[in-house]
Amino acid sequence: MANIKFSQFTAESDIANFDDIVGYAGVVNTRISPANLASSLITLSGGPYLPLTAGATAPLTGDLFVNSSTLTIGDGVSNSQINLVTTPALSGTITGGGTQILSQVPGTNLVIGPNNDIDIEEFSFIAGGPLVNFDSAIQVSSALIDPTGSGGSAGYVLTSNGPGLGISWEQKNPACQVKISGTAGLANTNDITDFLVPYNTVTVNDDATIFNPVVTGGLGNQGAIQVLKAGRYAFQARYSSFDLAQSALPTVNGNVFFRITAATDTVASGIGTKQCVLQDLIVATSGNGEAVVTGAGYMDLNANDYFKIIGFHNGATGGSGTQGYPVNSNANFNEPQLWLVKIQ
Repeated sequence: MANIKFSQFTAESDIANFDDIVGYAGVVNTRISPANLASSLITLSGGPYLPLTAGATAPLTGDLFVNSSTLTIGDGVSNSQINLVTTPALSGTITGGGTQILSQVPGTNLVIGPNNDIDIEEFSFIAGGPLVNFDSAIQVSSALIDPTGSGGSAGYVLTSNGPGLGISWEQKNPACQVKISGTAGLANTNDITDFLVPYNTVTVNDDATIFNPVVTGGLGNQGAIQVLKAGRYAFQARYSSFDLAQSALPTVNGNVFFRITAATDTVASGIGTKQCVLQDLIVATSGNGEAVVTGAGYMDLNANDYFKIIGFHNGATGGSGTQGYPVNSNANFNEPQLWLVKIQ
């Protein structure tokens, strides 16, 4: 039994200067060496309770386990960090599940990923190469990539160009394409009569929140594309018709002609309001009278406007002699079609 008070003990700041630390267990007086105290704190139930300190002369080795889902290295407020320190010619690595995630060798690239997915080049600017190279894969969040422009504007795509080639930021403008395919819902068109070009098949619609193509209802009721969002649109249209026989030069028949016009409307059917002539000319025709007209342009459209292509011809000889036949589903790649692209 000690014969002096604890307050009279000599103060000591270095545990290495202790022979033993004393205590009791029930009625038994006990003692433990500093080394055994340190090792027992690691395995003590509810622990480990051993403070972790490390430095150049006392490196931290072994496994580090945490009881929570987050391991914070740093002060836990604003300076959380991991310093990957390497010695010359040796690599420092961080691994997860036995797979290398981060690796650094002095004088070489910083490698990220189990398959060298990302290389951050140490001397890229000196060598004139890219700073970051993407190898096998790159994934970005929806905040950075929007391939369809679903918000009503152009979509954006971030893609890898391959090892050593960096990445590209590509703008993809949403678009809609319709064409005439097959004969369902079609009818012949009369001379000297405006008609709504009866596009009946949707081939592209990047974004249904922007484009609502109307491809049913027959001649006079189908072929328009409703735009659900206001903006500036680029368009390209083509229409092809049989039975417009045109004589050759120099005896061209000036009464045989064909034109297409861009128009807008507030309803799907009908002619609407003509905006601009896309092509209006004496068309050259093939032996069977096949005539093709095309045109393109730009237009500012209001939300819910219907964009249409209006056809008009004179000199058709099909049917009763005053009808033109829409070209469809042929092998000459001249099926009537309409592209509408939102550019702003």
